[in-house]
Amino acid sequence: MNLDYLEPVQAAVSQLRNCGATHVETMLLHKVFRGQAIWKGDVEVSDLQGHPKAKRAYAWSHLDGESEKRTRFVAVLEIPPVESAEASVRVQIVQDFRKEIFKMTASIIDKMIVMLMGLVFVLFTNWQCRRGEFITKYGRTIRREDDPLAFWVMVIICFAIAIALLLAGFFFP
Repeated sequence: MNLDYLEPVQAAVSQLRNCGATHVETMLLHKVFRGQAIWKGDVEVSDLQGHPKAKRAYAWSHLDGESEKRTRFVAVLEIPPVESAEASVRVQIVQDFRKEIFKMTASIIDKMIVMLMGLVFVLFTNWQCRRGEFITKYGRTIRREDDPLAFWVMVIICFAIAIALLLAGFFFP
């Protein structure tokens, strides 16, 4: 038993679940999905003291983050549907997968909103051009007949903003 690994995991169980924990055993688990290993590691089984709902917890740590420099501690309580170390790993894998899907979806929605803003700006500019006038934020009206240079400068500026918004939606994270 590696105490350098076990002590921080046990401390994490106590802190994450706000109760006392006594180590019972270490289980080596290897999860395979469609012929590929998706998880392999030690799961620390601990009996809990003072937790209102669970008598046992399953815990482990792993490197996390984009650069994998940060250690993440996971402590899953033995509350149905979790009734074993295997089930705790399975539940955590599904939960992590759902979080990743949510992040990806939120990112896609953000990009779509920026691109929609660009499209609205294009339509607005097109409408202003067809009308032959722009109304500035100060209430001043720039008409094509009265001041053609200012009118076309406004058209170019609006289209540039619209294109920048559309490109931002495509290329920026």
